[in-house]
Amino acid sequence: MNNWLFQRPTTAQEKMINPMVDIIVNLVNGGAFNPVNIQQLAKPIHFSKWTLIFFNIFYKIGLTNFFGDRQLKENNAYEKRFDCPYLVLTKDNQIQI
Repeated sequence: MNNWLFQRPTTAQEKMINPMVDIIVNLVNGGAFNPVNIQQLAKPIHFSKWTLIFFNIFYKIGLTNFFGDRQLKENNAYEKRFDCPYLVLTKDNQIQI
């Protein structure tokens, strides 16, 4: 299959990233956060009832992790997806196998 089927459209990516870019630009250029940009980014996201119904259906049949699982399979890491490489073991927090 072609990669374009699994990538978000450019406009959707820009819509999601632009508010964060604006905050960083204002911070670098002005040395402070712009309160308007922070308020815009802090708005909660609300989904319609139908969106939630479809998301729950996709979740139950396993389509919500399709893109991530596909990437793991391509990189031969799917079998290790539940490993915890960031876990640091010490004498105090040893895991019993």
